[in-house]
Amino acid sequence: MHLRHLELLACPSAAARSRSATRASAPATNSSRTPRLRALLGALPVRRRVPRFVPDQDYAGSFGWQWNRYARLQRDSYNGTTLVRDTLFKRSGWQASDLAGKCVLECGCGSGNDSEVLASAAGTLVSLDLSAAVDAFDPALLARANVLVLQADLRRAPLRPESFDVVFCHRVIQHTPDPRASFGSMQRFVRSGASSSCTATTRTGSRACTSAIGCGRSCAACRTPPSTARSRSSARCCTRSSAR
Repeated sequence: MHLRHLELLACPSAAARSRSATRASAPATNSSRTPRLRALLGALPVRRRVPRFVPDQDYAGSFGWQWNRYARLQRDSYNGTTLVRDTLFKRSGWQASDLAGKCVLECGCGSGNDSEVLASAAGTLVSLDLSAAVDAFDPALLARANVLVLQADLRRAPLRPESFDVVFCHRVIQHTPDPRASFGSMQRFVRSGASSSCTATTRTGSRACTSAIGCGRSCAACRTPPSTARSRSSARCCTRSSAR
């Protein structure tokens, strides 16, 4: 972890309180937040450069086992293909240049297959996963100055609200106990006009919803109503089916 990553983090209890805080409330200054965050991080278990905000075993425990057992098979850098990269940009509708210099939040990163693609394009990448799948991250990727990986619960993520330019969630949200609430949780962390991409696996294939926050359209992947995504700007929204 690098010191600049502290600007993106919040104590979990403070992050929870911010859900009901008004925009008029004064944000905490860096001078007041940094000592508290350092104290929190100092008390957390950290393994393989990853701060652990949750225990390993939750409803996602089986996913952690899976990604550690088959850690590298789908990773482009391991198998010599561009399948992950091509799928990511096809389903999101983005180009690598769209992420240049941007602060990106990846929700449900698994063992880092998509993460290595995002990290190569983004200015800063924060990836989180509830499971121990983060143990399978490539050490070289974890050591990158623009990458922070957290083992944390999206529903109670230790992140500052409205701190990210882009949020990415690929075939994860359908596994959460409440996809609608999980989708709403993601939106809290992005700035006005931010871009989001959410893809979920359904019985008929993968459903992808790529939009800017405030597009006023439902997410077809999790049936989230427009009111859940805060309306703050107008932008394109495309919903489509895509085969794996």
